[in-house]
Amino acid sequence: MASKQQVNGNKATVLAELGQALDQGAWLNLYNSNPVLAQAVVAAVGQGVSPSAIRQYVMRHTGGRSELATFVEQAARWVVVMESEA
Repeated sequence: MASKQQVNGNKATVLAELGQALDQGAWLNLYNSNPVLAQAVVAAVGQGVSPSAIRQYVMRHTGGRSELATFVEQAARWVVVMESEA
């Protein structure tokens, strides 16, 4: 029988994979719906701008559109993953 720590560790792994899948989906949606914005996210991440800083910028630049800002942050997280694997 698995210990409680092992079960919690497995949940954390599964949830991390779920989070990455959500981030990848956000990237694909952004790339397909607004390739110019997608390329701007790639450029910003490439210059070392964090996903959370990108979210904050989008919030300020769009008058507080939190849903858009969160969506772009998710996409940026996927870009970070892809760049770390390159």
